[in-house]
Formats: sequence, C-alpha cells, structure tokens
Amino acid sequence: MLEKTKQQTQDQPEKVWGYTFYTSHATLPAGRWCIQALHGNLWVFTGQQETVIESGNSFIVDDETPVVIRSLYRRGGAEFTAVQQTHTSQAQ
Repeated sequence: MLEKTKQQTQDQPEKVWGYTFYTSHATLPAGRWCIQALHGNLWVFTGQQETVIESGNSFIVDDETPVVIRSLYRRGGAEFTAVQQTHTSQAQ
C-alpha cells in the first residue's frame, strides 16, 4: 500500500508513505530513493542488491529497476516513507 503525501513538482521530490507485509509488497519506480523504516524491519530488493533496513533507520537505493519493499517477517507489517532523491534535493 502506497500513498503519495505530496504531488511531485520540479523543485520538490516525490514523497510516499507505505505499509507492507511479507506476502504483500510495495513497489517504487526505478530511481534514487531514501527509504526509512518507521515501524518494523524492511526487506528491500532492486535489480542489483538486497538489503534489510531495521526500524528507525534509513537507506538510499539507486537503481534502474523498480524497488520492491516488503516486511522482513511473516507476521506483522512494516511502515515506511520513501523520498525520491533528485539533483536538487541532494544539494540541500
């Protein structure tokens, strides 16, 4: 489940909020994203890597393939936010 928290404009990056389960993943478009695990641990997959983000931590992924996010554990879900990183937002 993904929800946009603000519409993307040229000067503001896209920000989404999501809640995912082990069996029901969320998918972000390809690109550079800063993903933060709010509650629960995340299991993040791209075409090039696989990583675990523990609750309260964040991780930047940069890939030309879609980003798949799911809860690390079979029981319970995980809440996260993701902000698309652009050249403008990196300079700030």
